[in-house]
Amino acid sequence: MLEDWAPSARYYDNGSGYFSVTFTAPHADADTVTLSILTRLVIDKAGYPVGTEGGTRDYSGNGWKFEKGNGTLTLESGNYNFSGEKNALHPLNPAVQLKVKSGATLTGGAFKNEPTGEGAGTFRTVTLNGTGSITAVNGLASGDWGNKLYAVKTGNNTITASEPIRDINRILLENDDPIYPNPSNKKTVCINIQQFLNSVSALDPEANIILNQASYDLPLIMASNGTPVIVNAPFEAGGGHYTYYGDGWHIQKSFEGIGTLYLTGGKTYNFRSTDPVNKKGEPLNAVICSIVNEGGIIEDGTFSKPIANGQPGSTSSEPHEIEGGTFAAGLLYNDGTITGGAFNGKDSILPLGIGLSGNYRSVTVKDGAIVKVNDTFPLVYDKTTHDLVQGSAWDLYSYAGTVLTVKADADITNINGQKIGEAFSSYYLNGETDKKVVRFVMPDSDVELNSTKIVVPEPKPEPKPDPEPEAPTYTLTVKGGTFTYNGGEAMTSASVPVDAEVKVTLNQSAVPEGMVFDLWAMDGASLLGNPAVAYNEESFTIPAGSVAKGSTVTVEAQYRDATIESEPSVLGTAAIIGVAGAGTAVIVWQGYRIGMELYEKYFQPTPEETAAEQPAPEALAAAAS
Repeated sequence: MLEDWAPSARYYDNGSGYFSVTFTAPHADADTVTLSILTRLVIDKAGYPVGTEGGTRDYSGNGWKFEKGNGTLTLESGNYNFSGEKNALHPLNPAVQLKVKSGATLTGGAFKNEPTGEGAGTFRTVTLNGTGSITAVNGLASGDWGNKLYAVKTGNNTITASEPIRDINRILLENDDPIYPNPSNKKTVCINIQQFLNSVSALDPEANIILNQASYDLPLIMASNGTPVIVNAPFEAGGGHYTYYGDGWHIQKSFEGIGTLYLTGGKTYNFRSTDPVNKKGEPLNAVICSIVNEGGIIEDGTFSKPIANGQPGSTSSEPHEIEGGTFAAGLLYNDGTITGGAFNGKDSILPLGIGLSGNYRSVTVKDGAIVKVNDTFPLVYDKTTHDLVQGSAWDLYSYAGTVLTVKADADITNINGQKIGEAFSSYYLNGETDKKVVRFVMPDSDVELNSTKIVVPEPKPEPKPDPEPEAPTYTLTVKGGTFTYNGGEAMTSASVPVDAEVKVTLNQSAVPEGMVFDLWAMDGASLLGNPAVAYNEESFTIPAGSVAKGSTVTVEAQYRDATIESEPSVLGTAAIIGVAGAGTAVIVWQGYRIGMELYEKYFQPTPEETAAEQPAPEALAAAAS
């Protein structure tokens, strides 16, 4: 282009077919300057072919032509890339219609109007979902882009919208996702369609691109097969699985797998229906995916995978409870509250779990077995295949007030020695002709069906008013000094209220001859690493509330030879001492190895949840002992 070589060039058309140009040529090595009519296609910054004067006149060149009457650019031969990258052509204005004949090829770009002609080939559409609009394509800003583009499958296209772009084909975009050219500007993305569709196995490589396709804050709805409906949920891929997100829930699953459902929103769920939060919709036979209840109340339902009421290492502060339900595969793990339900087994499958909690009771059949509970067969873990298989009998445990329908392998004549129909709201569900199936309300005692003796629960004593709670204290001992609190007298050992501020002072008369004070040594885990505690000062303060109720804390003065110059003690700094207690909270979990096959099969935690600190040396020593 002449403007590139001589930026000051001026043009003049006298209207009689003569065209003049005036320019000052910059220094060049060539002796000869040759001027020629522009024949190659060049697109100006407004998106029109140079020579058409902004699309207002006809113009043609080598292998192309522009017709102002219909605003059509026809490509007759050659290769053309309208992506605006490096040596590529600028993008076409949305008002230009592109026609590609069989001798020409498109290698890049995105267009408002679908190119036509026998050489145009096939395109992928890029659609902005919602009420927003596309404001710029490959750097060309225009109010005419609408919300749908036709893009060549190869090459990059930069697209800017009027609102933030949060997902592409429901795949969540992270804040540092390279698809954002500028991480601080979520309205602009750069997409290589072919690479993007081929990078995620869950996507069809022949699919079109939809920006902001996902529906956010989706309520938990269960499909009739017992798994969450995720068809519109946003998701992210990583670690060999996909995580789909909704309002107070997410599910991790492989592309073809069932997955694990996490409840995190503090809601109450009744899985007897397909809408468990609002307790409506179609009846649901059973939940077939594993559940980790990190923050919610499971009220009812039938569950054919082990249930985790909480999980090891979780940082969730939400209460997690089970109030009812039929748990045919039992518990995977429990560190929460359980007040009702029917469970196949009382222990958690993961040995580090506490199993059932609260006032649970057993249900057995004298000289027989329970084959179904609430019309559900028992499921047991096969240690060889690491799969759940149907068991031969329930190992049934339940809670007072739970309604149970029990099927035994023999006729049931009584409950704890009392005839059916006379106690525990019991009756034969199918009538007197089928005495193997009985429904009753669980009493506050163990239950024996077909018992040879009458078992009556002992009456509960009348509740007595709780005594006034004692003020919480801890025991403090100071060696080589004294301490005071609440303006009291100096002491060396006493019980101290946990909410008192304590001042520890060195006893100068106790310093051995020839020695001077060095630092305080202390065994209180809650004080280790506390930046408010001055370990190397002769007097320091233990802040109120920094020591747990019932703790025993010993503080002892340490001395050094007076001839040794005072230097900071590496082991005496708060930062280093604080390391001693850093990993103790997770030592049991970190050291656990038994049963990991089951954990990985039914209870795969998120990458964020698996992050844990390494245990301190003393924690390892304690575990070993």
